[in-house]
Amino acid sequence: MILVLCGTQKQQFSRIIEMAELLYKFDNEIIVQNGHTKYESNKVRLLDFISSEKLENYYEKADIILTHGGTGSIMTGIRNRKPVIAVPRLEKFHEHVDDHQTEIVHKLSELGYIISCNSLIKSDIVNCYNKAMSFQPNNDPIYSKIHEMISTILNKDN
Repeated sequence: MILVLCGTQKQQFSRIIEMAELLYKFDNEIIVQNGHTKYESNKVRLLDFISSEKLENYYEKADIILTHGGTGSIMTGIRNRKPVIAVPRLEKFHEHVDDHQTEIVHKLSELGYIISCNSLIKSDIVNCYNKAMSFQPNNDPIYSKIHEMISTILNKDN
């Protein structure tokens, strides 16, 4: 099963769902948390928003996580020891207000924690999927500490 996460931003992110549809020939169980992205498909199962409990169950069941470049989704995939393919939302497609997700995805990919799918060619997702099938993510525990640090910072603001 492939779990696809569009994030909770109000900007549309149909590009990642179109990429997920290209993976249907490899895995016909694709769950998409599409959030605010409006999309129709007969290849993927679309769910606007998922409770945290259900989302955690999907993370556990998933063979691969295909996600936007948000730190929460990426870190949860890493914590669940799943191959994570990250597609950063891009400002030029009005998917986000800036390109900070590109920097996050690039750095985590460079360090061996995730697979970056930053190509503008949607079919490149197939190469990323094939790479994910044998991907062994870096298990350096420093990232669990970074996750805790980010969570602590975020919780201070709430």
